[in-house]
Amino acid sequence: MLLNEYKLIEIFCSVDDFCKLYEEKLLPHLLPSTSTKKPVNKPSISLSEMMVIELLYHLSGHKCFQYYYEMEVLKGSLRRYFPKAPSYNRFVELKSRILMALIAYLHLCRIGLMLQIYYADSIVLSVCHNRRIYQHRVECLQTVHAAVKPA
Repeated sequence: MLLNEYKLIEIFCSVDDFCKLYEEKLLPHLLPSTSTKKPVNKPSISLSEMMVIELLYHLSGHKCFQYYYEMEVLKGSLRRYFPKAPSYNRFVELKSRILMALIAYLHLCRIGLMLQIYYADSIVLSVCHNRRIYQHRVECLQTVHAAVKPA
């Protein structure tokens, strides 16, 4: 892997500082999980370590995450930095825990303002029944403002 050790430490410190603030300030305000399954085992790898592994994957140029994780993290040059890294299957199970933190980190600390990257949910919001969709009328804001405007 073509990454300087100091750059790796800089990325980890930045992510770790963010994760401490995230867990203290933002996490209590998020909606609770809807899954009924309770975690059986506490993961041996921290949230910040998982985020750094994910960020390094995107910086590495690998096209396959499984190959990257097994060759670089478990057996390769990153092994000494992440000695408690779980197996690939366990890491994939844990990846859902870092999604909100990773999005917040990228948006608030790194690339959100530079690249204007935004994440949106693509769930369809039904306004009315499909049979009445062409009868549904919405007034233009200009006509509403003109009607309310005092004389």
